[in-house]
Amino acid sequence: MLEQIALFTLGWLGGVLSPALIEAIKSRRETVAVLDAVKTELNEISYRLVLASYSIEQHLGSADRKFLKWVQKSMAFYYGQEPTETIATYIRTQLSWTDEQLALHVASEASQGVKALTDQNSSFRSLMQECPVGTHCPLRFGWHYWRYRQTSVW
Repeated sequence: MLEQIALFTLGWLGGVLSPALIEAIKSRRETVAVLDAVKTELNEISYRLVLASYSIEQHLGSADRKFLKWVQKSMAFYYGQEPTETIATYIRTQLSWTDEQLALHVASEASQGVKALTDQNSSFRSLMQECPVGTHCPLRFGWHYWRYRQTSVW
């Protein structure tokens, strides 16, 4: 009789705790997936920032050997899908030049005229169109969006 009560209690306890255990396992799995996605996005952003800083330094004519080594080292951490071999080869070529050749090249790149350095894919307006108020946006973002909509002409 005591054995049956113990088995009954264990079965009841298993039935009560199993949904909580299953939910904890699912939550852990989802957390890992979200963290992987965030790491991937941060890696993409860091790669784009490195390329943007490289473009700005070339545009301004202030790139030097130390900066090019930093770009080369930073690009080594990128594991995304964007092709990196062309720019990596170009940077290796620049690093193989003497300091005088590098300075002459950087000066010639800077004197090619004025170009706008913008990223058309990350404009605030396109972000606003993709994220309407009241759907998935945090309250603070929704408030700023509403203020922006009130003051801008669409």
